[in-house]
Amino acid sequence: AVNFSERKIDRPSFKIEASPFRFNGNPHLTIHKAPVIFAPMRPDKEIMACFPHGLFLPKMLFIFFALMGSGASLFSQINPRSIQFERIGGKEGLPVSEIKHIYQDSLGFLWLSSFGGLFRYDGHTFKVYKNSTGDPEGLFSNLVAKVCESSGRLWAITEYDRLHLFDAATDRFRPFKLHFEKGGSDVPVNVSHLLEDRHGVIWVATRKFGLCRLDPASGKLSRQPLHPGRTDETVTSILEDPQGNIWLCADGLFRMNPISVDAGSPEITAFPRLQKAYYFIYMIDKSGAIWMGNESSEVARFEPLSGETRHYYFYNNSSDGTVLSTFNHVTAMLEDRQGMIWVASNPSGISLFDPASGKVTILKYDRNDPQSLSYNAVTSLLEDRSGILWASTWGGGLSKHDPVARRFGHQRHFQTDPKSLGSPTASYFCETPDGSVWVISEIGLSKFKRQEGIF
Repeated sequence: AVNFSERKIDRPSFKIEASPFRFNGNPHLTIHKAPVIFAPMRPDKEIMACFPHGLFLPKMLFIFFALMGSGASLFSQINPRSIQFERIGGKEGLPVSEIKHIYQDSLGFLWLSSFGGLFRYDGHTFKVYKNSTGDPEGLFSNLVAKVCESSGRLWAITEYDRLHLFDAATDRFRPFKLHFEKGGSDVPVNVSHLLEDRHGVIWVATRKFGLCRLDPASGKLSRQPLHPGRTDETVTSILEDPQGNIWLCADGLFRMNPISVDAGSPEITAFPRLQKAYYFIYMIDKSGAIWMGNESSEVARFEPLSGETRHYYFYNNSSDGTVLSTFNHVTAMLEDRQGMIWVASNPSGISLFDPASGKVTILKYDRNDPQSLSYNAVTSLLEDRSGILWASTWGGGLSKHDPVARRFGHQRHFQTDPKSLGSPTASYFCETPDGSVWVISEIGLSKFKRQEGIF
């Protein structure tokens, strides 16, 4: 954790949630048309509950925790309605609803890139960074593609692949001049991505000069060729795996050992079967497998040790690979701390994929459910250092999911869903010896099917 007392800045609120019970700071269980709110307390203090209606709730609360126990499976089956999101948009101060990319810096702040400027979120308020007309020392454009970081330096890439460096003293992003020595004269360089490896070396992916090594003091770049004999290369993505290897897409897939570059004999491995096949690396999972795609309906998982490639097609009529869903444009992927794969798409929401079972849960916007995904056009995904999942959308601002709250489960009544809880008012529930869960509500008795997650 960062010692914020030494940095003289406001500490982001999502970094300091101390209570194990969280849902907007508190957990929430809809019972008797009123929320049961557990106030965040120190572990040595009694957890207080507020029961506006008071009827039967102390007994219900006891039964609830008795059934949950440690790892109990009352709501163990993943149900789309149990994956609850908090929506962050205009009411919370977000100036725009179209977010291109989301990033968390080393201080814990979230940076939201958009076509309306750059926004820093501290958990309470948004700080806006925009282009000022006629200001050559500010952001070149309000069309910001992404933010990344290296050794405490914060970089922003704007329209036309212009690179900017954050100046903390003036609280603004300034243009950072990159130059590549070619033919004795300097020429400007367009940047698609920037990565600092574990050895402190900054690698820049460019759209003409391929992979380059950056000297941040001078802005000079030294080129590292990937295709022998080629002078014009475009690197579209660059990531580092758990072993420290650098993986790149540049008309194919490449692996580079960065230590070998310093030794003067770069070890760069090309994978011929994947040449000109994929243009983006979405992620590298904990096992070291590479997930690639073309921002289309197909995703490929490449296993470097075995050389095997498995294809996932995001439409129903595929004749090869594994069908996950009906997406037509995969935009981002993420592996969370539990090993679940989150697949973002446009315009079909999120697919939550369990590699162990092969099961998929589809998460989409539901106008009747205020705790569903805020919009179906999902542009990027982030798991922050506290384990909270963030999804940026193009039209719905931010969606925030707290996995800790999910462990308690949440079953509610939906008028349009006959398989949800029969009524918003519930008074008693219990578990029978055969494992069934029965709930008494104002319309009668309902049976909860655990395996299916429905009533």
